Amino acid sequence: MKRVWRKDNKEGVSPVIATILMVAITVVLAAVLYVMVSDFMDDGDGAPLAGSLTLDGNSVPNDGNATLRLTISKPSHPAISNMETKLFDPNNDQVTDAVLIWKHIASDVDDDYFTSGDKLQISNWPTDLSGYRVVVTVDGNPGTIEYAFD
Repeated sequence: MKRVWRKDNKEGVSPVIATILMVAITVVLAAVLYVMVSDFMDDGDGAPLAGSLTLDGNSVPNDGNATLRLTISKPSHPAISNMETKLFDPNNDQVTDAVLIWKHIASDVDDDYFTSGDKLQISNWPTDLSGYRVVVTVDGNPGTIEYAFD
């Protein structure tokens, strides 16, 4: 028995299957859109602080002077007035007589706002910074960014 296919067959999928396919496609597209947009939604206050501190190659922490480069991914461009930077000694006591100065790497930026890659100059001369720890926080954003000197 040979089956013959005719070109004038006008049947499509059933309405139930078509509805299920449309709902499934809509759900998949909504999920993809949510994943793409979710990175932008929690960029302001309340977003967990995300970033890193790295030691500048020219620093000599054993003489009490160091330069750290801070990279912040969340929040982007926080106000300097909202940032707090502290230095702790090996006993976890805050060092209050150290000098902590933020330096902008770009000359055309607003000095009131932090730009990712800005540098923190630390001067606690002549104390060796081994075992010391730098902690950066931003008001309104939970978490810290830390760097520990070896």
